[in-house]
Amino acid sequence: MKKLFLSLAVAMIATMAFAEKQTVRLYIPGMECAGCQAKVENVLNHEKGVKSFTITLDERIAEIIYDDEKTNVETLQAALEKYLKFKSMPLRKHNTSCSQCGSANGEHKGCNHQGCNHDKH
Repeated sequence: MKKLFLSLAVAMIATMAFAEKQTVRLYIPGMECAGCQAKVENVLNHEKGVKSFTITLDERIAEIIYDDEKTNVETLQAALEKYLKFKSMPLRKHNTSCSQCGSANGEHKGCNHQGCNHDKH
């Protein structure tokens, strides 16, 4: 019996070791007011794998910390669109300046220009 319990404990610890917390910053253009923010919070509170989040309403950004074993960015975006009809896009950071959008080494909302050197963030 002790061996069974020990084996189960080791298996649980090993499983937990592989799950990692990830962070994504989503730009949500449709989130325009405090009521919209409350609706986004409600959706995120009910999504499996969401550990925590902060919302900056004036920038329309939700920073979400999630368990990558239980959810992913696409699932979070799909939930916002399904329940609120809010499209969202992950923010990216420029490594170099972009002549098309004018952003230099900073966050830009959805830049897909050729020639930009992005790191997903």
